[in-house]
Amino acid sequence: KEVVNLEDLIQHTTKCKYNVDKNVKKCKKCFCEQKSGHDCIKSLLELNRKANEEIDALKRKPMATSPPVRQPAPQPPMPVVSAPVRPMSLFNTGGAASALREQQLMREINELKTEKMNFLKTIQDLSNTAPTVTPTNNTVINNNQRLSQPEPKPLFTSSSEISEQEIFNSCRKQLWSPEVLQNEMNKEVTQKLMTIVRAQIKEYNSIFVVCKNITEKLNEEFGHRWHCLADHKNGHKSYFTYEPGYLINIKFGLLFFEIYKTQFLSVQTMRQRFKSGKIKREIQILRTDMKQSMIADVKKITFAAVDKSDTLTAVSSEIKTQMEKRYPQHMWQCFIFGYFGVFGIHHTCGTFISFDVGQLTVTLFQANTS
Repeated sequence: KEVVNLEDLIQHTTKCKYNVDKNVKKCKKCFCEQKSGHDCIKSLLELNRKANEEIDALKRKPMATSPPVRQPAPQPPMPVVSAPVRPMSLFNTGGAASALREQQLMREINELKTEKMNFLKTIQDLSNTAPTVTPTNNTVINNNQRLSQPEPKPLFTSSSEISEQEIFNSCRKQLWSPEVLQNEMNKEVTQKLMTIVRAQIKEYNSIFVVCKNITEKLNEEFGHRWHCLADHKNGHKSYFTYEPGYLINIKFGLLFFEIYKTQFLSVQTMRQRFKSGKIKREIQILRTDMKQSMIADVKKITFAAVDKSDTLTAVSSEIKTQMEKRYPQHMWQCFIFGYFGVFGIHHTCGTFISFDVGQLTVTLFQANTS
C-alpha cells in the first residue's frame, strides 16, 4: 500500500489516481464537462438555469440569522478566502490535518466562483458573436430577461419553421383586404377568381391543396391551362409566358399567390423556333388532292403568314386572303387547330389540303358551293 505523509496530502489529492474528477475533460470556452456532441451555448444555458434556480431557492427561504444575500459585481476580481487554522481532532490525525483540509475546501470554493464568473463572461462573448436570428412577433426580449428558464422553449424561429397553420391564420386575417401586387385581369374575372381563392383559404390549411383546388376551379370556370403558385417568404422569382389579360399577383397575410393562364400555342414562339432552326420550314402533308404547283404556293403563303402575323386568327385570315388572290375561282376556307380529328368537308375537287406546321394542323380548301 502507498503511504502518504501528512504534509504531502494536499498535493497527493490533486493527482491521486482514484480522484474521479482527474480524468474529466473540460471545455476551454465554457469550462463545462466536455462530452460527445458537446455544445457550449447549451451547456452554459443549462448551468445558468441551475444557478438561477439555486438563487431563487435562497431568496424564497432566507436564513433568519443571516443578512440578505447580495450577488457580487462581476467587475472586481474575486477575493481569495482563507480559513483560519483551528486546532481540531479529526480521526486521530491531529488539528493540522483538519486545517489543511479546510484550506483545500476553501480553495476549491474560490475556484468554483472563478469558473462561474468566467462562464458568465463567456456567455456574454458568445452572445455578441452569435449569428443574427429573427425573433417571432410574440417574443419580447429585454436586458433583464434571464437567458434560460426551467424547461426552456426556443426563443427564436426562422421563416422556414413557420407552420402552414400559422400561415393560413395570417391569410384569414387579411381575407377581405388582400394586397394586390399586379393585376391584368378585367373586373369580372378578378371577382370570380377572388371568390375562389377566399373559399379555399377559409377551408384548408395546406398550400398544396389550396393551389390544386384553385387551379381546378379556375379550369372549370374559364377553361383549362390555369396555374397557381404560392410562397410564404418574399415571393418567388420566376419567368413564364401567359395569355394576355390573365395574370394576377396577390398577397394574403404571409402568403403570396401568382395565378395565370397560359396559351396553348404562341405564334411568336413558333416563329422564334423557325428562326433558331428548332422547327424546319417544311410542311408534312396528311391528305391532299392538290397539284404540286398549288402545294408549292400553299407552302410559300403559309410561312409568309406566320412571319407577319401575331395570332392564329391572323395567320388563318392571311392564308385565306392570299389564296383567294392567287386562285379566285371560288371562296377559300382555312382552319387552324392545335390538333385535328376526324372531319368531313364538301370542297371543290383538287383544292383540298391538310398539313402540319410545327404544332399546328392547317386545313385549306375551296368550298363547293354547287
